[in-house]
Amino acid sequence: MSQIDPRPVPAPPATGEMVEAAEGILWARLPMPFMLGHVNVYALEDSDGWTLVDSGAPTPETQEVWRALLGGPLKGRPVRRVIGTHAHPDHMGLTGWLMRETGAELWAPRAAALHAYAMSRAKWDSPPPEIEAFYRGLGYDPQTLAKSLAMVSQGYGFLIGEPPIGFAALTPGAVVKLAGREWRVSFAQGHAPDQLVLTTRDGDLMIAGDAILPENPAPLSTYALEPKADHFAEFLAWAEEAEAQLPETAMVLPGHDGLYHNPRAGLRIIVERDTARSDKLRAAMIARGLEGPGVRATDVFADLFRRPIGSKLYTLAAGQAITHLRHLEAKGELTCATDSEGAWRFTIAPHLLDSTT
Repeated sequence: MSQIDPRPVPAPPATGEMVEAAEGILWARLPMPFMLGHVNVYALEDSDGWTLVDSGAPTPETQEVWRALLGGPLKGRPVRRVIGTHAHPDHMGLTGWLMRETGAELWAPRAAALHAYAMSRAKWDSPPPEIEAFYRGLGYDPQTLAKSLAMVSQGYGFLIGEPPIGFAALTPGAVVKLAGREWRVSFAQGHAPDQLVLTTRDGDLMIAGDAILPENPAPLSTYALEPKADHFAEFLAWAEEAEAQLPETAMVLPGHDGLYHNPRAGLRIIVERDTARSDKLRAAMIARGLEGPGVRATDVFADLFRRPIGSKLYTLAAGQAITHLRHLEAKGELTCATDSEGAWRFTIAPHLLDSTT
């Protein structure tokens, strides 16, 4: 049972085990070295073998778990395809390895597949200056800056293993047959570009990746590749269009946390929570006025989050903070300037102060 809907759902499996999420669909949790500690993956069974949804983070521990699953609950049957919901390391980090281990093909949104190919080939001897500039722009303290640069000192290739060349693109509106059901393909925006969402034709099941994670405290972020993007606006535009189409009857199979019913209610929770955060940040920026040099992303944690932000949540919180600051900037409510240390300093737009006096 979830906090969103009282209808019962299966309990999470232990690491290395699988439970039945629905008829013909098995659910496993893979360990990962990031904050959430796990990622959900699914195996859909058909007469010719399995379809796996997402692959987990590229670690030896995750590989060992997959070997146990393939030879255990998956009965050594053929894996025909691996579906990638979006090109984040915890979801597609082991896709290339899994394809080579099983001979499976890749199904994914074109944006996700191309992003995974690009990341897997992004290797260097030292981080490009644009990446350091991005971290400095956020206002990272020296210790966090050094740690973040060390993580990408040789590139992004260690985060997503190189998949074999070739994939089948999943496109919005297409229908695929898996686990004895027809699933409609759609894309979500905000957390990642063109995130895959699969919904059964009768609306009883939805595989949603990280598109609708109502229990996740920071589903939106901004990265060095698009440092000025307004991902919150992208998310809100998608949510407004998608909400009425989301089946209240569906049980959601998400990329993290537990299964739950009613994706429409789940989406509404995220919209209301992050809209409230944006409004709270806007009010705090008005209260600060025009005095001082302006605030950095790392200065507004208390304006956005209820709990204190420690080292484990620091980078996640900074990504969420810059997302909300960029959104207010794009709306013309904040201005941004770069200080002598490379940090982006945000200040309330003067016209908003005029309207409050």
